[in-house]
Order: sequence, then C-alpha cells, then structure tokens
Amino acid sequence: MRRALIADLDKDFRNEVLFNLDGAVHIVERDEPPVTVGSPQIIRARALGPTRVEINWMQVPDASSYQIYRAVGDGALNYFDEISDHTVYIDSLLTEGQTYRYQIVAVADWDLRSGIVSLTPNRAPEVVRVETLSDSQIQIFFSEEMGSDAALPSSYLLSGVGQPTSVVLDQQNTRAILSFAVPFPARYTLTILNVSDASGTPLGLTTIADTVDPDLLARADADGSGIVDFADFLAFVRAFQTSDSTFDFDGDGIVNFPDFLIFANLFGRKVGVGG
Repeated sequence: MRRALIADLDKDFRNEVLFNLDGAVHIVERDEPPVTVGSPQIIRARALGPTRVEINWMQVPDASSYQIYRAVGDGALNYFDEISDHTVYIDSLLTEGQTYRYQIVAVADWDLRSGIVSLTPNRAPEVVRVETLSDSQIQIFFSEEMGSDAALPSSYLLSGVGQPTSVVLDQQNTRAILSFAVPFPARYTLTILNVSDASGTPLGLTTIADTVDPDLLARADADGSGIVDFADFLAFVRAFQTSDSTFDFDGDGIVNFPDFLIFANLFGRKVGVGG
C-alpha cells in the first residue's frame, strides 16, 4: 500500500508531498505558495517598554493554534513559540534598542502566515512635568516625541471638568497644551487615556494629581494682586538666598532653588480661583 507524507519539510511555509513510487522517493512541492485569504492579519504591534513587545492579530476561524516565528535583527525567522487560545502574544526579556521581527503562522489545513512586523523595544514615555498656564489651560511635557493620539481631546479627562476643548501638540510633539471651556479648581486630577509615543509605546503614567496648597499660592502672591505674576517674581528674586519665610516654601530656612521650582509651578495662577 502506498502512503504519502504531507508536511512542511524545509520550513518554507509550503507543504511538500513525499511518496514512494517505483522504488524511489519522490517529493512534490507547489511552485507558488497556497492562497492565504484567511491568513492572520496583524492589527497591532507595539513595544510595551524596554524589554517587552505585544502583537495582536485577527482570529483565523479554522486555525487550531498559532505559531510565533521570530528573528533577531536581520537574522532568519525561526520557530519561537506556539499558542492555541489567544490572538495576542507578549514577548518579554528582550534587549532594549534591539530590533526583532515577527511572523504569525495559523496552523490549519494549510499553514497560513501573516506579514512580517519589526519592533524595537524602548523605554515607555513619561510625563516630565505639568504646568498650569491659566485657570483654563494646562501644559504637559513628555520625555519622548508623542504620537498623534496625544493631540486628541478625547485622550484627556480632567476631574470635575471633562475633556479639553482643544489640544495643541508642539515642540517636536513633546508638549501638549490643553485648553478647557471652564476654569478648573486648584486641586485636580488629570487622566491621560490611551496615549503612546511616536513608536507606539504606551505612556507609563496615566493619572496626574495637582495638589497645590492654597497657603503656598497666597504666599507666592506677595503683592496681593490676586495672581502670582512678574511683580511677585521680582519679590522672589530679592528674597533669594535669604531666610525670608514668605518664599521659603519648603521650610528649610533659606530661599533657594527648590523654592524657585515651587514658585515656578505657582506662577500665573490666580489666588482664590483655583490657580
């Protein structure tokens, strides 16, 4: 009885047929790869930080499992792992800055392969600082160039106020200026939703709380004008390197650079209106 072996013998993603005929072993292979209408379509591939990447793909109905092929740099794609009940794969313990290439193979009657994606794990972007420009504007500085989602009003939510009416992304996409329709209080919580840098790495910190002490705000408004402005800055300069308790915000006995950082955060805020 003659029997044929059907398998991907040379790992080129094409099945070969091996059979014995007339005392010789014959191997038959298609000249073209099989039609891949049902191939897994990668819908998202992104770095999750300096050592992890995530790949998502669409489900293939007839697939019994999914094989993950991986290459380091320009090397060959090699079988790396296999999963059966998910269409998302997280690869970890990677090297920061090293490029990896991935391909997903759906195991079915025919092995259906996806396209190849390249990913380079890098550090997650961070919020460097948040400053209040007025009682209805906030500017956020990021550590990395941000993606287009950082310019969407729907990416930000201010407690008690809602979404900004507009967002301006500038300075090589490292600063976002948020404008709101109504003034916000001195103490607020800003939530950043689904924002990633230009490479697709999601933001590490998503909730920012501003906890301005009303007493500090009143002290910074040295001339009592109702707003911490340039006149108050001049008063701060005169008090610098002295023991003036008005501007010694951190209480260490001297007005120095840490106090300047606190003053800078208060500058432009209105007293009694929430800053």
